[in-house]
Amino acid sequence: MKKIIILFVLLIFNLGLGQVQVKKSSLAPAGGSVSAAGNNIVYTVGEVFVQENTVNAQHISEGFIDPSIIHVSGIDNYSKLTGIEVYPNPVNSYLNVQFDVALSYDLYLFDMNGRQLQQYQTGDEVKLQKLDFSKLPAGVYALVIIDRVHRQKKIVKIQKL
Repeated sequence: MKKIIILFVLLIFNLGLGQVQVKKSSLAPAGGSVSAAGNNIVYTVGEVFVQENTVNAQHISEGFIDPSIIHVSGIDNYSKLTGIEVYPNPVNSYLNVQFDVALSYDLYLFDMNGRQLQQYQTGDEVKLQKLDFSKLPAGVYALVIIDRVHRQKKIVKIQKL
């Protein structure tokens, strides 16, 4: 009889705690969200890329949630930069960054952990910047291009073979 009571108590206890609720979350020391013009961006410091997929009622987040890399580096309130081609992507040795207009640009290369690997600055006369990827290991990188004059930015995902 004692064993039946213990089994019954354990069964009731297990049924009460057996329900699991899965919530979208991220382990990060800092972050937040921003909403503007009907768009919502959720970010955490140090995480670079995320792939979000929704099928029917299922929502999956994989990878990393995009931080405002510009905010992390102390530069914010930039609009979208256009008129720049980045090729070849994927890259083996050298990546070309072609500018429609020669201005002063800052280029920052980040790895998937959010660490800044390289920084480049172009002058007003440069319309093509070559970046050396030959010594970097294969993987995915983020290239942040900033137009200092017009306060515009562009972030490009680069794959190194």
